[in-house]
Amino acid sequence: QFKEDVLDQFMTNFATDLIVSFLATVVFTMIIHKNMVNELIQEKENVLKEKARLAEANAIAQADAINMRIDNHFFFNSLSVLASLIQENPRNAEEFLLEMTDMHRSIIRFSSLKSIPVMEEFRLLSSYMNMSRYRFGDGCINLVIDPGTEDVKESHIIPLSLLHLVENAIKHNSYSVEAPLTISIDVETDERGESFLSVTNNRQEKISKPASTKQGLENIRRKYLLVSGQTPVIEDTMDYFKVRLPIIEQWKY
Repeated sequence: QFKEDVLDQFMTNFATDLIVSFLATVVFTMIIHKNMVNELIQEKENVLKEKARLAEANAIAQADAINMRIDNHFFFNSLSVLASLIQENPRNAEEFLLEMTDMHRSIIRFSSLKSIPVMEEFRLLSSYMNMSRYRFGDGCINLVIDPGTEDVKESHIIPLSLLHLVENAIKHNSYSVEAPLTISIDVETDERGESFLSVTNNRQEKISKPASTKQGLENIRRKYLLVSGQTPVIEDTMDYFKVRLPIIEQWKY
């Protein structure tokens, strides 16, 4: 009987040890598996973050490239106007050169920023329109800024976005004193309460249309998406062309 009791106790202990060992193995395996899953998840997150970082860098590089094209385009056109003014009217040439220098400096300064205050972009536009008077004449192009924009002057937009849209309107449309091009800038609010700066021009397209890849608008859209998670809204009709630029509150990024 003693031997049987000892054998029973041994088998009981053996079975208990076996179960404990099995459970320990299962728990250990689950821990290892969980750690491996966590590591894989972390690795995937790192890969996604890296892809997002590269995508952002690429989009910003493309946006900077369009800014540089604006800069170069503006600079070389301005030199041609300046050369004419020097011979025709030295006083106007001096004023034009001061505007040109100030604007060129602003474009370089703004192009590397994520966003700038609306009032800074308006200052840039003011210089651009002053220079346009010498280039295109008075009364051919009218820029109308709604007084309501005063309420959003401290808010932000993507750098040079207004300048690009105004320049684009001038590039693709005809204008004269009899049939001026009117570009208006207004504040609009959608049904969700989001605010936009809308840039609208009447359509009177040139007979000979300049080549356009619309890459500038795409770069503005991508940079807006990266900085604020929003995108511009384009409204293209037979009578007018409108782009609504989201107004960015500084706390959003």
